[in-house]
Amino acid sequence: MKLIVGLGNPGAEYKGTRHNVGFEVIEELAERHGIAVRRRTLRSVLGDGTIEGERVILARPLTYMNASGEAISAICRMYKIEPEDVIVLVDDIALPLGKLRLRLKGSAGGHNGLTSIQQHLKTDNYPRIRIGVGGAQPGRMVDHVLGKFRSEEREAMSEAIDRAADAVDAALREGFEKANEPVQLIRGDYRDSPKPSSFRSSFAVELASTSLRRTSSAGIPADAIASRTKATRSFANSISSAEIFRTSERAPRTGAI
Repeated sequence: MKLIVGLGNPGAEYKGTRHNVGFEVIEELAERHGIAVRRRTLRSVLGDGTIEGERVILARPLTYMNASGEAISAICRMYKIEPEDVIVLVDDIALPLGKLRLRLKGSAGGHNGLTSIQQHLKTDNYPRIRIGVGGAQPGRMVDHVLGKFRSEEREAMSEAIDRAADAVDAALREGFEKANEPVQLIRGDYRDSPKPSSFRSSFAVELASTSLRRTSSAGIPADAIASRTKATRSFANSISSAEIFRTSERAPRTGAI
């Protein structure tokens, strides 16, 4: 069984804020896979179901962001889920708006929700998908993460939420073990390519091939398709390299940050 957790803050006042983008990915997964996320227990709202043949629990913690680890560790103890079988969906102010970054493990990078998880699970060895919400102006970090997206940002974020849900699907379908094979994209399909067995590789191939299929089916001119091919190859490489983005800013120790 896998635990898929979106980080955020409970309450109507936080709905649609940058800090709650993880909740929105859980809502997308629940809708596309017909999973009712409404059972209140273990300091969370939970839903049980199947994604890509894998039994999963979708979770939205009812703790505030700073105490996310309390809810997640309680779920893991109850269902005997190991940290490496947890996928955390989390906002990241160090990434450009709408950009995704996959990490199989690593530091919290200054994010208080991840810090809480690592304190309670006593490890940093759990997959997480970071979703870029754009950087804050100096001295405005709290207002930024607890603020809502501007109307002109919403389309990019809706696409990012869809891609993050796609990434979860791909991870559950392909598995999380690390692969050494390079990602090879041939006109957006898998011909002559080694089957990716890592979360990183499957994520890159899935998103790139989906983008190219949509472009071709839309009747886009050949030069535009070539440009899209180059862009998706670059994106796949950026995912596979698992670059680490950090921010020097630190949120104050308040529950919602």
